[in-house]
Amino acid sequence: MKKVCLALLLFCSACFANATADTHNPGSSDTITIGIADEFSPDFWPQVLGPTLEYLREALPHLTIKTKEVDLQKTNSLKSSNVDLFIAPPLIFWSQLLENGASAIGMLSPSHSKDPRTSTAGVLITKADRIDLKSEKDLSSKKIAVRAKGLNHEYLLLKHWLSKKGMQLEKSADVLETGFRNPGVLSAVLSGEADFGLLAYCELENALKSGALEPGKIKVVSESQTPTEVCSRTTALFPNIVVGAYPNTPSDKAAAITAALYDMPVLKNTYRWSYANGFDSLDEVAKELALGPYQYLQEWRPEALWKRFSTEILLFGALVLAAAWHIFRVNRLVALRTEELRTALIDKQKLSEKEKESREKLSALEKNGLISHLSSLIAHELKQPLGAITNYTAGLKAHLAAGEPDPELVNHVLDKISQQSRDASSVIDFVRSFAKPSSPAGAGTVKCDLSAVTQKAIETLRLSGNFSGEINTDISHTPWCGADPKGLELALYNVLKNAAEACGHVSKPCINVTIREYEGYVEFSIADNGPVLTEEDVHRILQTRISTKKEGLGLGMKIVENIVEKCGGHLELQRNQPSGLRVLIQIPIEKL
Repeated sequence: MKKVCLALLLFCSACFANATADTHNPGSSDTITIGIADEFSPDFWPQVLGPTLEYLREALPHLTIKTKEVDLQKTNSLKSSNVDLFIAPPLIFWSQLLENGASAIGMLSPSHSKDPRTSTAGVLITKADRIDLKSEKDLSSKKIAVRAKGLNHEYLLLKHWLSKKGMQLEKSADVLETGFRNPGVLSAVLSGEADFGLLAYCELENALKSGALEPGKIKVVSESQTPTEVCSRTTALFPNIVVGAYPNTPSDKAAAITAALYDMPVLKNTYRWSYANGFDSLDEVAKELALGPYQYLQEWRPEALWKRFSTEILLFGALVLAAAWHIFRVNRLVALRTEELRTALIDKQKLSEKEKESREKLSALEKNGLISHLSSLIAHELKQPLGAITNYTAGLKAHLAAGEPDPELVNHVLDKISQQSRDASSVIDFVRSFAKPSSPAGAGTVKCDLSAVTQKAIETLRLSGNFSGEINTDISHTPWCGADPKGLELALYNVLKNAAEACGHVSKPCINVTIREYEGYVEFSIADNGPVLTEEDVHRILQTRISTKKEGLGLGMKIVENIVEKCGGHLELQRNQPSGLRVLIQIPIEKL
């Protein structure tokens, strides 16, 4: 039936075209051939194709427009049929685009859809009283009526939709082809010849509107219709029928056909031709169903296998090469490491003999270092009391040489000399305890008056004559604390002496001494207004054997730190603002 309609339509169109061409351009020889896929329903010919060809021949009298029906089941490609343009379902166009570089010049836009890119779909139907058939899962072992298999558009869309759900149509159901007679699919479902049927988008609504189908007789399976759509559907929406052109088609002819299609008025059945784009959604369908350039996905020839699995093959080859290289590299490394171990064992035997000698030398060096350290400590700390004794002795001699000595002054100086001698002795005792680093923190501490200890250290500094600046104190109301009084006095004197030396070259040297209770500690704060220091300078002052004074031994702050730690406390250095150094000594109150 379809063949007869096509023959009559082509004969009438040819006669009309020849008459028109003879009237408008009798000498014209320009010809363009349009290939027409055979996968269209009979209604498409009189409703769309015939009026379109008639309009093109009227609008383009200088062209001789010929048509050629192409059986896609027998022809591998529209391109092999020697056509310039073609009219085909969108999936057929997409395969031509990928294989032969075709381009779309027009797309059919039906009235039931605002966008021709989403105007076709497959509709799965069954009888309304079949309560046992509710979803696509019920297709198993059932019969489904379709117009045609092969490259029929709705059939391909349903196959793709089912494959995404893990089903294969031809393996799940028995497919019955009714051909393009009307109402073939509907009759097969209503008569019970088939359990399911497959219709095109809006075909069910058109049958109800025309009276060919009574309402309530048919239901849509797995309906996906949205509120804005006028027709029911099962599958996703895809583009509509396409007019395509091949790259070798003369551009002036393709442009003329394109312009005529866009100028063509709306057909009586409310179809029109519009701009064609948005075919990306078809690529997934073509790949899933192995259509067109994706046919190799179902072949097992070496070339097809390479196309399908080239990435995997390359990766597998790369893994094999990597594994071989890894084995070679591991074996090489094992050989190298074995040789290194052999050499290391020989070297170890040689070094073991030197190790004993080195330990003996190191022990001697450690003993010499300890002796040097203690010698430096004694020299550093005895310098102050011996110097004071020397000063007092020199002063006493001068007083006696002047004649008429004052007994009270002589006794006072002798008392001071005696006190400094006792201080020197206490220094010796302290150094002996200092040489025992294994003594626990707090060993040898007694209850002492911190204010008195601090005052004594300040007085010693003043008597030394090494500082002529101002000393500000805030040391009242200080608690008694457990500490080594002589060691603490020595530590405070060292800090005061360092502060005096640091600010000795400023115009108005000043030292601020404060004692307070702070979070369970008695905190001594001694700050000077010496030169501006960096954080690196502050850190360096605490390092053993590093001194900022040319004549210094580099032991002052280290001695102070050790004394404080023996009292169970800790020492902290800070940059004073705006200049100088601030020393914080904290002794825990719980040592009382």
